Amino acid sequence: MKNLFGIFSILILLFSCSKGESLNIEHESAYKKSLKKWEEFRSENNNTYTFVIETDRSFSALPSRITLTVENGILTKRNGHKMDLFLVPRPAAGWTEENIRVALTSINMDKARIEEMLTADFIAGMEWEEDQNNLGKYGPQDLAMTIDQIYKKAKDTWLVPSKGDEAIFETKNNGIISMVGTRLKPHDDFPFNGVRIVSIAALK
Repeated sequence: MKNLFGIFSILILLFSCSKGESLNIEHESAYKKSLKKWEEFRSENNNTYTFVIETDRSFSALPSRITLTVENGILTKRNGHKMDLFLVPRPAAGWTEENIRVALTSINMDKARIEEMLTADFIAGMEWEEDQNNLGKYGPQDLAMTIDQIYKKAKDTWLVPSKGDEAIFETKNNGIISMVGTRLKPHDDFPFNGVRIVSIAALK
């Protein structure tokens, strides 16, 4: 059933972006060229691949790096980590309760505050893995998407013309989407609302 749903989603995407149809979106020409590049990659690799998303720092969230695995068009797992903790870089071996404690101590956080922060949920959210049974448990739920779904959301949401938002669309992954979303005009320092894909690779 899940495979049928994935195929159905792809057919909807293809139908809605037929070559001669005007989509009435920002960056329309670039979007269509990029979609074609993506369709070629997807076909060559049986819609089976991994890709990496990086998220920005915000007032309420630490920057994250998330690797997503898609098999036959279905998102099957995600693993991710926080790239730093209050600007203390992630250790090469990954986050553990011990090195999280060391990082917090290094920024002169008092012991009582450290113990308050070091809950099981906080520690688990620093370095995590998800499978099909718990996708979205640790990482952002709105980023539990395949690239097909990202192209669809770009067309339906992020690239729809808006007076208040600037639409952003970049294709630095060999013509495939590398960045898509919106930012409030004219504030370049406001948080970016969208997806930044830093790499895409076929899953052999």
